[in-house]
This record gives sequence, structure tokens and C-alpha cells, in this order.
Amino acid sequence: KEEKEEEEKEEKDTKENKKKEEKAEANKKEPQLSSSKSSPPKQENFEPIDLNNINTAQELERFGLDHLKIELTRQKLKCGGSLEERANRLFLLKTNSLEAIDKKHKAKK
Repeated sequence: KEEKEEEEKEEKDTKENKKKEEKAEANKKEPQLSSSKSSPPKQENFEPIDLNNINTAQELERFGLDHLKIELTRQKLKCGGSLEERANRLFLLKTNSLEAIDKKHKAKK
């Protein structure tokens, strides 16, 4: 009887180890997502935005959050906020120089 119990225990342990191994293998295959919110998106994916071709802040929204974040950073403006806020902030450069823009929109040095 003891032998049977021991065999069952070993079998159970083997199954548990196999499950752990399968889970570890599955985790290796999944792409690792960055848990840090503050790390900027990769800049090489985004061309500079030419404001000469833009007529409204709403047109800038089509570039998306990440692209606007990169462009705002390039222009030394704050890069947070919603898509609409980022587009509006970047659009300020269409009609104003960086020096003319209120400091509340500028990134800290």
C-alpha cells in the first residue's frame, strides 16, 4: 500500500513539474512588454512631422500618441496628456515660435 501511495505521489510531482516547465516555455515565447510607462517609444520608427502640411490640430491626431510624444520631445515641449492635448500642444508651433509659446507647454530642462 505504501509503495502505491509513493508511486502516486511521484506521478503527481512529475505532472506538476511538467506543467511548470510548459508554463515557463510559454512565457519565453511571448514578447516581453515593458512595464515602465516612462520609457519613450523607439524614435527610429517615426519621421519628423512637417507642420507645413497640417492645417488643424485634429489632423495631427492621426499620427497617434507615440508619434506625437516623440515629436513633442524633439520640439522640447511637454509630451504627456491625451491625444487631443498632445495634438493641440504641437499645433502651437504652427503659428508660434518655441520662444513665444507659454512656458506651461514647455518641457522642463
